Amino acid sequence: MCDEMKQLLINRGTYDEQSFRILYQYNYYGAVGAIHDWVDRGCQESPEEFGNILYGIVEKQYQ
Repeated sequence: MCDEMKQLLINRGTYDEQSFRILYQYNYYGAVGAIHDWVDRGCQESPEEFGNILYGIVEKQYQ
């Protein structure tokens, strides 16, 4: 996943090594926190629905 995100930003001409490292960690740990919360809430959304929501949030950051 990291390489795909990096390549996307390189292709767009917006890649910056220092910013990318911070952004990637932010997304990684944010996703882990969201998954933890989802499990704590009893997985109210289906795994597919939850994954689509999470992916949509991350994807918007790279547009």
